[in-house]
Amino acid sequence: MIKVSFCNVDQACGREHPKPRSDKGAGAERASGPMLFDDLKSFAPRAVSGYALYYLMIDQIGRAELTRPVIAKRTFTSAIERIFLLQDGDDVTTILPLDADDAVEDFEPQIVRK
Repeated sequence: MIKVSFCNVDQACGREHPKPRSDKGAGAERASGPMLFDDLKSFAPRAVSGYALYYLMIDQIGRAELTRPVIAKRTFTSAIERIFLLQDGDDVTTILPLDADDAVEDFEPQIVRK
C-alpha cells in the first residue's frame, strides 16, 4: 500500500522540508492523502486511508531522501516522514556518473509481457 514517485527538489536532507523544482498539480495533492486541517501545524503523522505516497527527492548536488510530503497550494508544505538516503559527506564511490562512455558487458534485460 505504498506508492513512490520522483521529484527534483531545491535542497534534500536539510533542516527545512524540500521544495519541488516544479509545481505539483491537483492530482498529486489528492494522491498524497486527505488533508482535513491543512492550515494547522502537525506534530504527529496523519492517518491516511489507502496508499501512502512517498517521493524520492534528489537535489542538484546529489543528496537524496525518501519523503512522505503534505502537498498543498502546488508545493510541499510539510513532511509526515523523511528518510535521508544520501547526505553530504556520504561515500559516493559506488555511484557511477551518467556520462560515462563505458559499455555494459554481460547484461541481458528481462522482457516480460504484462
